[in-house]
Amino acid sequence: NSFKAASDTTYDAGKIQVRQTDVAGNTATGMNATKIVFDNSILTPFLEFEEDTARLGGTNDDGVTKNGKVILSNLDPDLDYWEYTIDGGDTWIGGEGNSFVLPQGTYTDYDLLVRVVNIAGQSSEGYFYETVTVDTTIPDVAIDPIVDSTSPITGTAEGNSVVIVNVIVNGVKGSDQYVSADPAGNWSISIPGLMPGQSVSAVSVDQAGNRSIVATETVPDATPSASFASKQYVDNVAADTGTDGATTKSNDATPNSSLADDSGTSSSENSSDVASTPSTFNGSSTDEVFQGNAGNDTYNMGTTGGSDTIYFALLNASHDTGGNGIDQANNFKIGKIETDANADVIDIHELLNDKISNALHTDSTGKVTLDPSSNLTEYVNVTYDGTNTHVQIDRDGKAGTTHTFTDVLILNDVKTDLLTLIQNNQLII
Repeated sequence: NSFKAASDTTYDAGKIQVRQTDVAGNTATGMNATKIVFDNSILTPFLEFEEDTARLGGTNDDGVTKNGKVILSNLDPDLDYWEYTIDGGDTWIGGEGNSFVLPQGTYTDYDLLVRVVNIAGQSSEGYFYETVTVDTTIPDVAIDPIVDSTSPITGTAEGNSVVIVNVIVNGVKGSDQYVSADPAGNWSISIPGLMPGQSVSAVSVDQAGNRSIVATETVPDATPSASFASKQYVDNVAADTGTDGATTKSNDATPNSSLADDSGTSSSENSSDVASTPSTFNGSSTDEVFQGNAGNDTYNMGTTGGSDTIYFALLNASHDTGGNGIDQANNFKIGKIETDANADVIDIHELLNDKISNALHTDSTGKVTLDPSSNLTEYVNVTYDGTNTHVQIDRDGKAGTTHTFTDVLILNDVKTDLLTLIQNNQLII
């Protein structure tokens, strides 16, 4: 009184027929009046986060997110209903549509299951193949009181988070600078060219992509140092002025001043050209700040170590280069300031009068590019001529008519670009 039809097969009306014959030879035929579906299987659902958010520089598939919405796919076309559990099956919650939202917490593949049931009564379960975490907690960040303009900026944040640091000048935020907090939450970053009265802001981004509230500290005004004994000398003295000495005065076009310890060894040096004629500055193994003048100066950066800064002061507000010449630098070291102790710096912020808005943009994958909304390229241009890199400025921007793009510094035998210099924090704008 029965027979077996083929599995997973659909039979339209009239396709299944049964004929019976009695002993007298009479026959009668019966058939299915409607379509019959034999369903012996069910699809397994797939689970994924709507947005697996990540911190800067992190990945988007680490199973940690601030968005707990779970999307279901590969649902059976003959689905009757589906349900999910977040406690390993003790409690099942009926689902609607193709998604549900996980509350904050961490879930193993045994905790989180989705069960689908089709109209034939068959069921299948799907789950994440890893432990997943929903983290919606806003991280903390703090900046320690700033000691002075030359000391590293330090602070605390959520352990292993990325801290975005900015210098704020006259209410305008500078380019993003990045530093990672250690597992204990401590972080430190050096910012060359920081000036008293400027502000420093910090934002922490955790592994799930949550961003903290902004923390801000102000660089204190410089205070007189305690008195100390030192020897000071003036070098490069012209022949007609006599020999070097503690009280010798020089009319040389390129005087250098240096504070020496009792052994006569210079621990730091500041050099400043006081004439409009071309001058040459020679670096050493220490961190130095060079400031030229109206001449076409040459900077021989230290080749035995040290991070040197070429500082351009505003000498003449009506001049395309602010009264500076077209200077050249030899042995300029390209590298990230945070990790390369020998990377050199160009400081042109005084020439631009702090007109630059946010320079960098970081997308959701952590890729850093020039911010299309920034006005940076209206004031600064960096070109490569096949041998040397030219740093150019337009002091009133492309919209202005008083100034135009003009070389202010040529980096001899260096190939780099504007994005690299900004990312490395080697261009202070």
